[in-house]
Amino acid sequence: MQIIKYELEVLASMTQHITAFPGAEVSTILETEKGIPDFVRDGGHWYNPDDETLISTVADDADDIPDSIDTLTLAELETRQLAINAEHPMRKNPESTEAMTEAEVREAIQSWIAIRS
Repeated sequence: MQIIKYELEVLASMTQHITAFPGAEVSTILETEKGIPDFVRDGGHWYNPDDETLISTVADDADDIPDSIDTLTLAELETRQLAINAEHPMRKNPESTEAMTEAEVREAIQSWIAIRS
């Protein structure tokens, strides 16, 4: 199993074209729809609001992963999540206002990986 970091991909954009004056057209993107890339089978985990990346796992023999996608080790994933938790604290549960400790973040990641192994 590999751990990958990816971004949502643009599925569609709605663009408005306005003619400012004859011969001068201005385009403005009004709305962009994003979705999970086709190669992601178990996505939407461990979101980073700073760079809008997510984490997924893929099989070791997956052959449709683009070369531009970063592969992380468990240690790199833990480091990433601890840094995110320092800036954007994860809550112990949805009803709680109490932030997870470093130990709880590590435990959550290890549990997440164990379920997928």
